[in-house]
Amino acid sequence: MGRFAVSSGAMIVVVSWTAFVGAQTAPTATASATAPAAAPPGSVAIAPAPAATPSASGATQAGVITAPSVGPPSGPPPEFAPGYPPPPGYGPAYYPPPYGYGGYYGPPPPMHLNRPHVHDGLYLRLGLGIGRLGAHFTTDESADFGGSVDGSVANVSGVFEVAVGGTPAPGLVLGGGLWFDGTGRHATHDLKVNGTPTQNLRFDGVDLGLVGPFVDYYINPRLGFHVQAALGVAIVTVGRGDDGPHSYDQTLGGLGFMLGTGYEWWVADQWSMGAIVRLLYGTVESGRDEYEQWNYKVLAIPEIAFVATYH
Repeated sequence: MGRFAVSSGAMIVVVSWTAFVGAQTAPTATASATAPAAAPPGSVAIAPAPAATPSASGATQAGVITAPSVGPPSGPPPEFAPGYPPPPGYGPAYYPPPYGYGGYYGPPPPMHLNRPHVHDGLYLRLGLGIGRLGAHFTTDESADFGGSVDGSVANVSGVFEVAVGGTPAPGLVLGGGLWFDGTGRHATHDLKVNGTPTQNLRFDGVDLGLVGPFVDYYINPRLGFHVQAALGVAIVTVGRGDDGPHSYDQTLGGLGFMLGTGYEWWVADQWSMGAIVRLLYGTVESGRDEYEQWNYKVLAIPEIAFVATYH
């Protein structure tokens, strides 16, 4: 019985000593377990993760890295080099909607921008230019020359035109006009009397005029290309000669026509300007008296006229 008591006491002492020693060594073991191991030579040490921090809701989130919140930029935009647009987010915040979109109605555009150019309505044309006029004249008997006469004239001429009309159909113009082509002082050439060449004469001038209806057609009423024609009364005036037997003026009447084509460019809502190339022809005859009959065939080609048209 005494031996059992001694043994029990020794066992209690041993257990107590073991507990005391374990309590003294526990903090050192815990610190060793949590301390990071030394990095081997030549390597980069990695810092330990930060301690857990409470979130906005109060919960602790260990080892979680959250990105910072991104909001709209504050303050004025930075300066940028000329010619480079600012990055997205700095442009104007509002653009007016298109005219008429979503009930938006700003000032209406000007009327002349809404209305396309069209050749229609009243037609008025004025033109000036230059040309070449030639005439061939004959007579079977001339008291002044003493027999039959055959000759011709040619010279640079001036051109004039005025025409007024209307537009009964798109691009189609009908009206009336006056076309004139005249030369200054010039001499005949190849003048023959009774078939024999003779001295040439000098005249004050030869003029050709045409009065009558015309038609002018624009292939596309919105553009400027057009063709025209006229038929009417031709009037030829031959000026007085300053030498030889021909010493009086002549005015002769007959028939004539005009053909031309050209192009015009719009310069205003109703006005256009351009150029026309055409020919003018007249054949006339007249007699000084019952014994003398003169015949003239006059051709002006080419005529180049610069025109202004209200249409």
